[in-house]
Amino acid sequence: MEDVNIDESALTPRPTTQVTEEEPVGLEDEADKIIKLLTRGIRERDIVSIFGMPGLGKTTLARKIFKDSSIVSHFDVRAWLTISQSYDVRELLRDIYKQVTGVKYNGDKESDIADMLRKCLIGKRYLIVLDDVWEVKAWDELRLCFPIGKQGSRIMLTTRLEHVAMEVKHCTNPYSPRFLTREASWKLLEKKAFQKETCPPEFQDVGVQIAEYCKGLPLTVVLIGGILAKKERNVSEWCEVANNLKSHLGAVESESNLAIQLSYCYLPDHLRHCLLTMGVFREDEKFGASKLMLLWMAEGLVQCSDERGLEEVAEGYLIDIISSSLLMVSKTTFDGKVKYLQIHDLVRDFVLNKAKEEKFMQAIGIHNQYQPSYDEEHRVCIHLDHKLRHDLQRFNNKVDRFLTSGSKKGSFGQDLKSFFVTNNADDFLAYKDFWNTESNFHGTVSEVYLSRSYHFSSVGDLRLLRVLDFKNCIPGDYTNIVDILQSLVYLRYLGMCFEKFFFEWVSHMCDLETLLVDTEILGEGTPHIWKMTKLKHVDLETLLPREIFAVSEEGPSKLENLRAFKGMWLLPEDIELIERFPNLQKLLLIIIDKDFDEADSIVLKLDVLTQLQSLVLGSMCNITKYYLPSSLKELILRQVNISASATSTIAGLPNLQRLIFEGCIFEQDEWDVRDMEFPVLKILKFRGVHLRGWHVSESTSFPMLESLVLKSVELLEKIPDSFVDIGTLASIKVIYCDDNLNASALEIKEEVEATSGCDNLKVYIFPHYSREQKEKEEEYEEEEKEVEEEAASEVEAEEKDKGEEAAATAKGEAEEDKKEAATAPEVEAEEKEKEEEEEEEEEEEEAAAAAEVAVGAEVEAEEKEKEEEEEEEAAAAEVEVAIGAEVEAEEKDKGKEEAATARAEAEKKKDEEEEEEDDKVSVSSFKTFNLGFMLFLFLLLFFWSHKYKK
Repeated sequence: MEDVNIDESALTPRPTTQVTEEEPVGLEDEADKIIKLLTRGIRERDIVSIFGMPGLGKTTLARKIFKDSSIVSHFDVRAWLTISQSYDVRELLRDIYKQVTGVKYNGDKESDIADMLRKCLIGKRYLIVLDDVWEVKAWDELRLCFPIGKQGSRIMLTTRLEHVAMEVKHCTNPYSPRFLTREASWKLLEKKAFQKETCPPEFQDVGVQIAEYCKGLPLTVVLIGGILAKKERNVSEWCEVANNLKSHLGAVESESNLAIQLSYCYLPDHLRHCLLTMGVFREDEKFGASKLMLLWMAEGLVQCSDERGLEEVAEGYLIDIISSSLLMVSKTTFDGKVKYLQIHDLVRDFVLNKAKEEKFMQAIGIHNQYQPSYDEEHRVCIHLDHKLRHDLQRFNNKVDRFLTSGSKKGSFGQDLKSFFVTNNADDFLAYKDFWNTESNFHGTVSEVYLSRSYHFSSVGDLRLLRVLDFKNCIPGDYTNIVDILQSLVYLRYLGMCFEKFFFEWVSHMCDLETLLVDTEILGEGTPHIWKMTKLKHVDLETLLPREIFAVSEEGPSKLENLRAFKGMWLLPEDIELIERFPNLQKLLLIIIDKDFDEADSIVLKLDVLTQLQSLVLGSMCNITKYYLPSSLKELILRQVNISASATSTIAGLPNLQRLIFEGCIFEQDEWDVRDMEFPVLKILKFRGVHLRGWHVSESTSFPMLESLVLKSVELLEKIPDSFVDIGTLASIKVIYCDDNLNASALEIKEEVEATSGCDNLKVYIFPHYSREQKEKEEEYEEEEKEVEEEAASEVEAEEKDKGEEAAATAKGEAEEDKKEAATAPEVEAEEKEKEEEEEEEEEEEEAAAAAEVAVGAEVEAEEKEKEEEEEEEAAAAEVEVAIGAEVEAEEKDKGKEEAATARAEAEKKKDEEEEEEDDKVSVSSFKTFNLGFMLFLFLLLFFWSHKYKK
């Protein structure tokens, strides 16, 4: 697998919404040891396992190593996979393929994905991290994708279980991180408690004592540090924490649980409930911060008592929980805000147990608890997996019947407020496949689809529901979907899949705030959207019928609460409708044209959206002029024409920090910004664009640029020289581009190092590129071409020889048959004469013949045994070739190998034919010997009988 505590009255100043990734403390020595294991040792693929108890910092250590500059430069490609207890092999393969190649693979068969992945890794030095592995089976299911090779590739694996680490061991012994020393524990605790401030002397003694009570377990230190960070700067408060820890001293494992319990207890009530909602997410899942906050608002957990809006208050809640270390930041946005989060396994276990204990939520499908025991909880979350799906089949996949079976009252959910069903990607993709393959959705439905669909007919009885989320689950009862949704009048959050969706299904939901719909078609209808005045977030990527936006004589014609609309597809004449969403902050807009042959030219006016911060824009029309709001921080342009005037407009945006061109066409295939400046732009990306020339000013047009990404920009051969002078530039990524562009990126890096004397600029090139490697590749391509030509010639000659040999054989057999028919009497006479000669043979000749037969039989047995061994070896070789288990990554003569294989098969066939002839001769000789031997015995008996009579 690609980082609240406050008592409302006694608070330190509220933290900002920006979050920075923290540098791990106390792991430097551990990291250095493992880096040596990864970069030295045998040339074949090896496995370096890190094992130890939960909370020991295995994943943190692995991630620190994964990002280390020496590791980045040493390996050609790297990928990170989180396995967990429940995993989907196909999704893991897709994930790693995307990380390795930079592109998505849409194939369905595991074998196809695995084969493509293996081919991509052949010849490369790769590092694959398998995090949180629970069983050897996970490695067995993935290992054939990773070529053994001789490039020094490595697999880094983390696990709680020592026996797993030992069983997957190849050469390197598994490594178990040590506990933190008292000094390292205090250093980490001090950093968490005081952040960038200096610890006052009066806190030193009690701080060291608290660190010692944490028993060297990093997770415990971090959690306690989060508690202290929210405490008043008072020694007595710290002493209280120290006493709590001292009074519960026990095993190391219990210390982490105690730390989690203390962190939870120090949270105010409203933040405790926010934390307990984390149970809806799967183990090790990376979930969006925006989704989490939308759930909190829908649940009514966010209280706003001042002039701030609910979104701002929810964001403050999130930062408070993060600062307590109960949540981990997985990824941040370009402007430093939280984008994705994760929850530690131990914290998640605590949350699930506490949620059940307090009857806050029941989660089904975790901790091997698959039997529902609904007992007045207001929230139910079902985590579907293979085991649970099997159980549901007993109830004909009717989820409500399954849940009712475990109810103490015999009924289910009359006062339920939230209902979640999460599914793995395998089933969800099957549903998407069904959309693409079935011609009539309401006609004949395939058995595969029915076996993967789930029925929720009784959901309509849950009239108090506020949150309903089935977005990645396959519904199986569309016939009464209207009736089901019609009764849910209090919904605030709805996430579902629909083959065809009508706004009228939800227009009666006056409290609805979040609408997440995965659909292929949006049905036509009357203007129902304007009744939904509380809508805040809409995610709906499909064409919107004009009728939906028609202004009604009655009711409002604006949605002033709407903050995000992802997936607004409009015709050119409908663009003016955007004015009716005046407070949009995020917008994904696609402008389509009915006439595909002759695109319209339009003027795009979006400057009325004065609060818009993020815009994703795609257009089939030619946009001649842009009017964009100055509030924009992020702009992503997809398949639009970029003229000089458009560039000037974009450069004039004073707050623009992230700019991405995807599939865009530049005027005359050039982008000239010599007279322009992008004052605060931090991230610039080009993906699949038509760009041959790029001109910037000598004093640089991008004074604050931090990251440049060029992907599939095939025509561009050079990065402007002035990029050397951008002091803020930290990384350049070049993916699937011309080798000249690769070389240009490396030249800029060399110049920066020569000028500054520092290695501050990181350059990432995929596929891996260096000048020496380029020369070797050219030599290899020439050799490969010669080998292929030679192999093709040999195969052609062999096929020709085979044809001539077959014709000659057929002709010879025909002549032989004719000759045999003509000379049959002569053959019979010869055979009779031969029998008479054999009758006169002496005993010595018979013994010699018997010995010869014995030797022949022995030789025949040896040859047969050898043939069987060769067949076994050939079969084993075929299996090895099929599974790729022992494929050498540096094989350069594939064509020659195929020719050799063809020759070997031909020789084998010829040997078999010769052996058959030998067998025939041996059998004939043996028969001849038997006949002679019987005659000899007859004569011997006759002789002795005659002698006896005399």
